[in-house]
Amino acid sequence: EDRERICCYFEELMDIVGLESSDGQLNDFMYGFNPSE
Repeated sequence: EDRERICCYFEELMDIVGLESSDGQLNDFMYGFNPSE
């Protein structure tokens, strides 16, 4: 639950600064892997 909240905050920050992608960093943090690999 805490990780979900943190990821939502980061997604909001990414939207504010105009980043399209985290290059899998949020997936690594949330789920422990990057599905694009």
